Amino acid sequence: MVTLNNISTVVNKQRDKSIDIAKGIGIILVVYGHLACPIAREIFLFHMPLFFLLSGFFFSIKNSIKNFLLKKIRSLLFPFILFYIFAFIYRFLFISEDNNLISYIYSFQDLVAPDPPLWFLLSLFEIFVISYIVEKYIHSGILKLIIAFVITFIGYLCAINKIFFLYLPEACLGYIFFYLGYQMRLYNILQNKKVYFYVIIGAIISYCLGIVLKVHTDMLSLEIDPTYVLFFLPALGGSLLVIYFSRYLQNKRYTSWLAYLGKNSLLIMCVHMPLIPLSNTLTLPALKVIYYLIGNTTATNAEMMGGRICGLLSLIVLVPLSLYIGLLIKKIFPFCFSK
Repeated sequence: MVTLNNISTVVNKQRDKSIDIAKGIGIILVVYGHLACPIAREIFLFHMPLFFLLSGFFFSIKNSIKNFLLKKIRSLLFPFILFYIFAFIYRFLFISEDNNLISYIYSFQDLVAPDPPLWFLLSLFEIFVISYIVEKYIHSGILKLIIAFVITFIGYLCAINKIFFLYLPEACLGYIFFYLGYQMRLYNILQNKKVYFYVIIGAIISYCLGIVLKVHTDMLSLEIDPTYVLFFLPALGGSLLVIYFSRYLQNKRYTSWLAYLGKNSLLIMCVHMPLIPLSNTLTLPALKVIYYLIGNTTATNAEMMGGRICGLLSLIVLVPLSLYIGLLIKKIFPFCFSK
């Protein structure tokens, strides 16, 4: 007899905990990279490609085009609009200097980016749509691979020419990682023990190459320095290292909190950046005590909040704070999120 408990057990078994752990590690790195972080460049080498790669694991063309679009609109575009509105209001009320709406709008570096990490939602939506069309209507594996390279090359051309348009160039750059994540799931690459050792070694070499050569990557700003190859290899290598490390952690004790962060990583990504000034302020009393204990009594508040110690303390405060606020918004506006 099939019961609800049996169904629940089957569903839980089907969900790969290691993917959630990888997303949990990834979102911690995303938040830390936006704070006073001494390893921000090393994090930026792969943190967004990691999320594109992991998103590819959840891609499917089982639904009709109508149902597919409706689902992605609810899970990506609705949250994009909702968090955009909240970020805009929050920055205007608590961060703008004169609370003058007209001057506030014109002082923005870009009206469409009150919360910069929201670019990921729009780019991911574009990638899902493109991937659905390719997988649904193109049946040749070779042709699909060629299309992936062409799309990526378009993203590269946009990056070197600094062409920005609704985060579509960023989507083109991320498409290759999404495609690889999808292929890894189709062919069970993570479960293939024959290639395990070689993939790990290749990932370590690729990522270390980016560190040693001081590669600089920022997908939102379309910065690929110095070449596309040195953008792609460290990005893929770092992403694979996190994924395989997550597989190692999945059966360890006390890792459920990482998986929980991973399941709600989208909420944290959408909420955390406008809250950074608040988290820095909340850590100020603890910073004063720490600086006093280490004998530095001359540092100003601004210097303390711009230091590495503040970055670590803010990370500890900002992640749960963003998670709490994100879950609260999701509870209040459930129609803006898709199960």
